[in-house]
Parts: sequence; C-alpha cells; structure tokens
Amino acid sequence: MINAHILDRYGPVARKFLTETPAGHLLYHKVLAVKGCHISLIGQPDSGKTRKMHWLATWLKELEVIVWIDSCKDEEIGPLFFMGKPVNIIIPTGMKIEIKNLGTDYTVREAFLPDQFWDLVDPDKINIFSIRNYFFDERERSRFYAKLFRALAIRSSEEWFRDVKGIKRMSVFIDEAQRIVPSTSFSHEPEALAVAQDVTANLLEMRAYGIRLIMGTQDYMNVYPAARRNMPARIFCHGAVVKSDESRTMHRLAEYSQNYAKWEGLLVFPDGDYYPRTCPWKFPDFPKPKGARIRYLRKVDRPLPKDEIERESLPDMGLYHDLVIEPERDRTVAPSRYDIAAGDL
Repeated sequence: MINAHILDRYGPVARKFLTETPAGHLLYHKVLAVKGCHISLIGQPDSGKTRKMHWLATWLKELEVIVWIDSCKDEEIGPLFFMGKPVNIIIPTGMKIEIKNLGTDYTVREAFLPDQFWDLVDPDKINIFSIRNYFFDERERSRFYAKLFRALAIRSSEEWFRDVKGIKRMSVFIDEAQRIVPSTSFSHEPEALAVAQDVTANLLEMRAYGIRLIMGTQDYMNVYPAARRNMPARIFCHGAVVKSDESRTMHRLAEYSQNYAKWEGLLVFPDGDYYPRTCPWKFPDFPKPKGARIRYLRKVDRPLPKDEIERESLPDMGLYHDLVIEPERDRTVAPSRYDIAAGDL
C-alpha cells in the first residue's frame, strides 16, 4: 500500500500507474520509497540517459528535494523548467547565465564558495548547480567539485540538511558522472581522483541520512570502482557495458541493452530483480523546449576582459558592484508540461 498523502502529490495518470500496475509497485517500493537509494544509469552517448534522469526527477520531485548538477549539455536543464515547480539556479559568484524562452518561475543566485551552494538550496524548488562551463582548467574545476562534495558529506553526517534546511530526503543528479567520480581508466589527475574518493567514502553514510545520488555515465568502468559498487539500483540504456569480472549478473543483463532504442531501458532493482522481464521499459521523451537558449558566460579561472572590468567596477565595490545592486531575478510560473510522463509504462 502507498500512503494516500503521498499519492495525492501526483496526478491521476501517475496515481493509477503506482497503484494498478506491477511496474508501478516495483518502482515505488524498491526505488522511490527506499531512503537514499543511489541509482546509476549506464549507456553509450545518445542512449537516452539524460531522458531517463528527467523521468526519475518527475517522480522524485514529489518526494525529495531535487539538486541537479548541470553538465552544461544543451538539452539537459531545459526540461527541468517545465516540471511544475519553480527553479533555483546557483552559479559561482561573478559569473553570468543567460536564459531565453524558458517561461517558468526561476531565480539565479550566486555562491562565493563551494559549500555555499548547499546554503542556497531551496527545498521548495528544483535546484540547479551550474558549475562545469565556468571553468577553463579541468584541475581547477576538480578542486571546486572536491570542496562541493566534501561539504555535502560533512553536512549530511552532521544532519545539517534536516536541522537547518528542514530537508529529510534529497536527490542529487549528476550527469556525466565520470567527470566527477572518475576511475583511473578515465582520469589520472590527482584532483579528480580525490573527488572520487571523497564521494565514494561517504556514499553509505549519505544513504543513511537520506541523500540519494543519481549518476549517469557512458561507461561503467569510467566511474570509481567503489562508487559504482555502491549504486544499488541501475538503469541500463543502449550499449551499456559491464565486464563479467565486475559482476556476472550485471554483465548478462547489460548485454540485453545492445539493441535498445534511446527511449528504452532495463531497470535493475537493489535486490537484483529487474523489470521488464521480456521487453525493454519504454521511457517518455523530455524534449528541449522550442527556442530555448542557455548560455554560460565568463570563467572563474580566467580574468575578465579589461573593458568589462572598467565597465563594472566601482572604487569601493570592485567587480562585485553588480552583485550588490542587482535584485534576485524572478520569472512567471508555468504549469507542468510533464505531469509525470509515465509514457508507455
């Protein structure tokens, strides 16, 4: 049985799916209702990993606070603006983001330090951390991610999210996870591997405190070994590869994905059960809104052009003049375009 209070958060299509279909029962009881159940999505480029992450977000946004760490792909964050909730975008201080033709309620806020990103999370909104495209140097970006995830681990263990922010459960989405928790087969940079070790060391503790990581990657072996072994639920997309010496069961199931279309996948539950048994699971599409445009301007690790410095600076405020006098930017809310998008499930 599913609590009526929880069911009331969803639309009629979603409620019917959860209560009247075997797939809905499995999804809710084995994934959605399991506190801190980490999920990995594996598949080749253009295999629909981001589409399936959007699908998970449509379910989890009614149960948990959503934090999406933007990998800055063109089609990635647009659909998040049409899920029936306002959006809170957090960027490094002094950077700029230009958003056009996304008609929903959103704010843009700026964090001076990596740990301040968590301070600015709004429990009532979909939160997007835009970081990657603001760095030119990959090592500098890795250092920033290391501090970001170290702060996540510390604050979850201290129950800061619950006591200070009132957040009991949170889902952190990481697309292109191999860039944040890489194995040595993907990166040999000490800074990048330090991030992977920090995240991995705290995965089980994060689960205990209700922090769920949802990570998409092109190649299972590109993610730090201990991290991938602590992702109890998996979605195999087209071309997923898991070596037999890693897991014979996962290797066998991943082989089924070689002929999947980008909208198809196989959901493997934490207990090793999987669904569907005879055909792929069909996931709905979350197209980039027509005419939408998102641009990431400036670099944290590169100085501003001289003319821009002169244009924006004041003797007493320096480059941060804009940040003090510019009010938080709000837009008008739009209804959800993706009510739950259960598709053909």
